[in-house]
Amino acid sequence: AFAAVDDVNRTLTPQLRTDLGESVLIAIDLGRARNRMGGSILAQVTQQVGDSAPDVDNAEDLKNFFNVIQRLNREGKLLAYHDRSDGGFMAAVAEMAFAGHCGVSLNVDMLTLDPNGEQDYGDAKNWAQQVAERRNDQTLRALFSE
Repeated sequence: AFAAVDDVNRTLTPQLRTDLGESVLIAIDLGRARNRMGGSILAQVTQQVGDSAPDVDNAEDLKNFFNVIQRLNREGKLLAYHDRSDGGFMAAVAEMAFAGHCGVSLNVDMLTLDPNGEQDYGDAKNWAQQVAERRNDQTLRALFSE
C-alpha cells in the first residue's frame, strides 16, 4: 500500500530511537484478544496453516486508531511504530530493536498471556509503538479514549 506523504520528516519507522532518552513501548490490540493466526509466520513454522484468518471486526476502531496515530505523529508524540502481525509482540520488539541497533529491557508485568502463549501473537490489527516516557500519560489517554 502507498499514500501521499505531506512531510517525509514525520514518517514513522520501526526503528527504536535511543537518541531521546528513556521511552516506553505501548502494545495496542484492536483484535480484542481474538489472536487469529491463519496464514501467519508462526502458523507456518509450527506447520499449522491456521483456520481463522485475521480480520477487522470493528471498522470504526481501526478508523479511530488511524486518526489518533496520525494526530499523535503530527504532534511529535510517537517515536517508532510497528505492526504485531506474523510473530507477535516479542517479535515486533525484537525487530524494532534490530532496526535501532539497540537492546531493550521490558517490564511485561501488565502483559497477560494465555496458557498457550498465544496472546503474544495475534493478527495484523495489533501494533507496538514507542513513545517518549515524558509524554506517556497524554499519549495513553489519546490512544485509549478516542
